[in-house]
Amino acid sequence: MTDPKIYTSLLRLQQPWYISRIDVDVMAEEAHVFIGHHHGQLPCSTCGMLCNVRDHGDERVWRHLDLWQAKTFLHAAMPRTDCPKHGVLTVSVPWAEPLSRFSMAFEGRVILALKSTKTVEGARAIMKISWDEARGIMERAVVRGLMRREELVMPHLAADEKSYRKGRQFVTLLMDLDRGCIYGTAPGNSRASLETLLNSLTKQQKQGVEAIAMDMHEPYRLAAESAFPVPGPAIVHDRFHVVAHMNKALNDVRIAEAAELAEGGFRDLIGTRQMLLYGQENLPKKYQASFAKLKKSKLKTATVHAQKEILRDLWNCSGIREARRHFKLWATWCRKTNIPTVNKVVDMIESRLEDVISYCKHRISTGPLEGMNSIIMAIRRAGRGYRNAEIFGMPIMFVCGGLNLMP
Repeated sequence: MTDPKIYTSLLRLQQPWYISRIDVDVMAEEAHVFIGHHHGQLPCSTCGMLCNVRDHGDERVWRHLDLWQAKTFLHAAMPRTDCPKHGVLTVSVPWAEPLSRFSMAFEGRVILALKSTKTVEGARAIMKISWDEARGIMERAVVRGLMRREELVMPHLAADEKSYRKGRQFVTLLMDLDRGCIYGTAPGNSRASLETLLNSLTKQQKQGVEAIAMDMHEPYRLAAESAFPVPGPAIVHDRFHVVAHMNKALNDVRIAEAAELAEGGFRDLIGTRQMLLYGQENLPKKYQASFAKLKKSKLKTATVHAQKEILRDLWNCSGIREARRHFKLWATWCRKTNIPTVNKVVDMIESRLEDVISYCKHRISTGPLEGMNSIIMAIRRAGRGYRNAEIFGMPIMFVCGGLNLMP
């Protein structure tokens, strides 16, 4: 275990670096590996030019991967070179990144543990380090990944909000839909939140954006309009959020009508809320008899359900013109029935119609971003709450950012 050749091979040390000695503390189950360098020149840490060694700084210690059950620590007195261009600088060592107190191999193993457990506490326990050390490795990995990220064109984006603690505390997420990864996070769910993310795009990236999917949150729409030169990318209001407004109107009508029927002793609409949420094509067998009875009735609930189903056909239209014509016919029918809650939905959609029917051209939604919700909520639960959006955004980018994290 104390043979320097073993550690030289495992660390892949090359000239001029060599292992001067190894001390093993059996009782503490620790191995301390001391690394030196042969006399000669070393590369400048800035330009890489071979320079004379001026002197040595204090000894530094790095945690390395355990060998057998022993914690392993690397020791080296840091040489400083005298570069003609950049002056006196501490050299870079081949086994660790600058300012890190862990070897690159150890950091890589911690990153794998963080990805597997999705919790700082889990990785900390596996790797036998402190919570702050594990969190620091995560933060350095995300910074490293962001610096390495290429300036890629992202034709289709999606924006949405996620809460990270009680009291309506939100973080805004921007997703690259084509690659299926989170591009960035920003505190809050305001116009400024999304503007911050969109303005972080380069000029070339902004020119390449064709459409942005979002719900009907007005600040997000204003942010998209202000962040891009005219004409900007198309805004695509998410179809599921639009239909959710119609589902709410349907449920409001059902509740009011059920109360009226209950006064006359009829309970036909009691317990039908879940049934009415299904699309007709997905209706389970257990609801089919009740639904057939409702469909034949003259209840307002049956009418509004039919209106909801016809609205859903809007997103099956082959193009913008067909969708605009479909909405006009649907809106005329809804206004003739004159149900106030439905009229509110009609007016809302009509005020944003071009952004709703733009789906028929771009065919994107916030669905993939919503699909990441389970992962993001798992991150939130594992963290047992986060103090602020910046702290919450770090693990989101670590797990969902599609970044090259390894040292």
